[in-house]
Parts: sequence; C-alpha cells; structure tokens
Amino acid sequence: MEPRAALAEFDRREERFTLYAPSQGVHRYKRSLAAALAVPVDSVRVLTGDVGGGFGLRIPCANEYPLILWAARRCVQPVKWVGSRSESFLADFHGRDLYSDAALAIGEEGRFTALKLSYLGNVGAHPISFTVLSNLLRMAGPPYDIPSIAVSVCGAYTNTVSTSVFRGAGRPEVNHVVERLVDLAADQLGIERDELRRRNLIRRAKLPYVTGLGLTYDSGEFRANFQRALDSMDLGGLPERRADAARRGRCLGVGTVNYLESPGAAPYERCDVSVSHEGWVNAAIGTQSSGQGHETSFAQVLADALEVGADEISISFGDSDAVVDGSGTHADRSMRLGGTILMRAAQRIIEQGRERAEEMLEVTSADLRYAEGWFTVVGTDRSVSLYQVAAEAPLEATEEISTRLHAHPIGAAACEVEIDPETGALTLVCYVTVDDVGTVINPMIVAGQIHGGASQGIGQAMLERTVYDRVSGQLLSGSLMDYGLPRADDLPSFATQINSCPASSNSLGVKGAGEAGTAVATAAVVSAATDALKALDVENLSMPLTPERVWRAIRLARAVDG
Repeated sequence: MEPRAALAEFDRREERFTLYAPSQGVHRYKRSLAAALAVPVDSVRVLTGDVGGGFGLRIPCANEYPLILWAARRCVQPVKWVGSRSESFLADFHGRDLYSDAALAIGEEGRFTALKLSYLGNVGAHPISFTVLSNLLRMAGPPYDIPSIAVSVCGAYTNTVSTSVFRGAGRPEVNHVVERLVDLAADQLGIERDELRRRNLIRRAKLPYVTGLGLTYDSGEFRANFQRALDSMDLGGLPERRADAARRGRCLGVGTVNYLESPGAAPYERCDVSVSHEGWVNAAIGTQSSGQGHETSFAQVLADALEVGADEISISFGDSDAVVDGSGTHADRSMRLGGTILMRAAQRIIEQGRERAEEMLEVTSADLRYAEGWFTVVGTDRSVSLYQVAAEAPLEATEEISTRLHAHPIGAAACEVEIDPETGALTLVCYVTVDDVGTVINPMIVAGQIHGGASQGIGQAMLERTVYDRVSGQLLSGSLMDYGLPRADDLPSFATQINSCPASSNSLGVKGAGEAGTAVATAAVVSAATDALKALDVENLSMPLTPERVWRAIRLARAVDG
C-alpha cells in the first residue's frame, strides 16, 4: 500500500550524509549505508518520521537509498526518489511462497503421537533473508501435545523476485498447515473437529511445556482460549443458521482453530532516559513506530514506573543522531525488549533521585518514601519532587539489553462463512479472536493490532496472490488493479477477547500482539470454508479462496462423484 520513498542530502562542509526514509529501524539503515558508501558510520544520519506500516518490507535498507545519497554528494543538492506501486510489485520483496508436505500420526482415543513437516520455500532469484525458513523450523511446535516432531526445511532458487519476511514471517504458515491437518484428521476419523482439538491441546497442568524441538511454553490457557472462541460462535444456533443459508442457496461453515507464536527478532535494544527540572521525562529508544502507538504505550510504561503522569513523558525515536543505537521494530519485539529496558531505566532514575533527595532533605534512605513522583520524609510533610531533584543535578539512565526474552503468544480464532456453490463467492459472516498476548499495556492498541493482523491474514486467505506468466515470466499482478487487497466490505466487524497470562521472560509479562491476528487468520478462514463445503465432498482448498478457485473445487468434486 505504501511505496518506498526517500530524500537524500549531503553537507559538504561537514562531509555528512542525511537520509529521510521510512524504515523499521534507523540504525540498521545507518550501518548499511555507511558500508555501501565506504564512509565512517558517524558520517551518516537517518531519519524516519511518522509513517504508517512496515510489515517487514522496511527492515532492510533498499538499494536505491545509497544511490541517491551518492547522487546528492555528486550533484551537491538534495535528491528525492519515489518508487511507484508497479515498481514495488516488480522488485520489492514478496512473501508467503511455500510448499508443504505434512503428516500427523494419531493413536488411541484420537491422541496425537507424531508430526512430520517438510517445507520447500521459494527464496527467489537472489537470497535476501532466510528468516522465514528458519522460523518454520523454530515454530514447528504447535499448541498441541505432540511427543515427537520431525521437521525439514529447504530453500529453492527460482526466477521470481526475492522473498523475505512479511508480518508473521513463518508463523502463519506453520499454524495453517497444522490446523488443516487436524481438520482432515477429524473428518477421516469421524470425530468432530472441535473435539479432536480439545483432546490434544496442551493442558495447563503440563506447563512449563517443552516441545519436541526444545521450545518451552511457560504460560497460557490453551483450552480456555479455545473454549471461549467456541462459546462466542453460538454453536447452539448453528443448525438453524445452516438451514437458513441452505434456503438461500448458500453453504454455511464454521472454523475454530488454535495458534501459537514464537517471536524471534534482534536481541539488542537500548534506551536513554533523562528527567528535566521543567517537568518532563525524556526517553530516546531504538525501536521504531510505524503506527503501533509506541508514543502512547511506552509513555504508559514509563509513567507507571516513575509514578508520574503519562502527559509528562516524551518518547523519541526515528533519528539516528538523537537515539544512540537500537534494532528497530519487528517480530513482536518492541514492548518485550523496549518496555523492559524502560522499566529498568526508571528504577535507576528513582535510585539516583533517592540518593540526592536524602542529601537535600538530610535524612537516611530508611526515612524516605517515593510515591507519585515525590520523595517524602516518612511521618512528615517534608518532600521534594522528582523534578526538583533533577534541578539540583541531572537524573539520567541508559539501559541496554542483548537477549531476545522469548515469549509465546497464543490464542484461538473462529469464523463463519457462507459460500454460493453456483459462483464460488465466499462471504465472511463473522470473525472472533481470543488472544493471550501476555500483559496488555493499552487495550485499544492491542485490539487495533489484532484487527489489522486479522485483516492481512484474511486478505491472504481470500484474495492476495502474485501471478507470473508461466511462459514469459511476466508479472501479471503488477498493480492494485490486478492484485486483490481486502476492503471494508470484505470484512465483518471483528470481536476480540483477551485472556492474559503474563510471560515469565520479562518484568512486564509481555508476550507480543503485533502478529497475533495474522498468525491464525488463514487457518480459520480455510477451515470454515472446507466445513461449509463438506457436504459437497470438497476436502481441501488452496489459497486464495477466490470465487473461481472455490467454484472449480466444487465442480471437480461433483465430477469425481458423478
């Protein structure tokens, strides 16, 4: 939706480059640009302002950016470059190009005993990133109790554009394959799909649970999430809704599936926090907001830790001169890592302030209490504020972290669809999610993240597909006239529920919400669609579920039966 664009400047007096560009982290760009231009890192400044959306495309530094910096130096004037959408379709990284061959072994009473997953992923003509392929391996432990798991991953060079990470980066693929296996197994065994899932979901009593691949799930209520999703679908009224749909010539189906995420991401992050005597707390952090509301949620974290008003907090990012270092935003990492170090910095600020307040009030630490931004001598009305202490001497703290703080967001999603068997047109009637993203800092932001993620996953399930001509290799879906994106009338009103079980890996208990909606959406939509067409003997559907594809699947099943 948002083509790349950039403005380059060169200061001849200071021998310094400046790039204004959308990014998911200015320091990654800064280092890449310095290397490409063969100049010291400090000779490059990168600024990313308020831009919407990142989704993986804006993690790596684009080839055009060092070129326009070079041109700005050569021309001795600013140089601007704006990529068109057609250029983006032709040359920017694509995602979700994967072939899978999977098998699920089931023992007595429908218990899962083993899972085998084999993946062949397209890396394109020029390998850019193997993150998706590595995530396929790391993510292979689903939310089900499966004793044995075998996984193989292979990348293939092709003549298509390079593929790289897109929101979720491997997690939607794994969840989709596993959930479709469960659907097929239930149908073959004659067990209700919901019942087969319920029997095999990890019990809370087994936590911490170590998967066959060595991942440890530390918290979560897998069965409770699933049951809440089922309860939200009014299954008691399902027969009546099916009958009503049949009277209108439609097939109605429901899909209720589970998901698990295993965010990876860069382990390093940094923040610098200072308190101004003018009544401000300033924090510079190396993450990057692309519309996720970091200015709000980080301010809440810092305000809560320092016991001051959120309107007294200023959050800075997106300027490699103002922010010393950092790894940007991707893979559900911002609050897990950024929030953690902000909390640590706040604690150090309070410790510094306490030492200076002791001197100012001439008391010992035992006689001093900190609350609501004030240091108060116990049993008296003598006190100084955090800002008054900062007026005497600077209050500053720098915190860094170099570990990923692993966490596993989990949850369930359910949706109901109607399909017109004569045209193959699919209508999404309702969509419900129950998500455990750990501690929720801002419920509205989390809901927005889940809505956006679900929309992207539903778009992949129903509409989105890159098409090349098999003979010439010409891209046939090179514009938004040819490539389908979900619009408002393609989507129902989402119902989101949160069932928080804090993570043990970080002091905030955060797991991550940015990719939760995407990780489960394709499985939910396809499960509902196959449920709707079960009576027509359609067992499987390949995405996207365009009317033509669904229509052909129905006609093929009828031809086989006939």
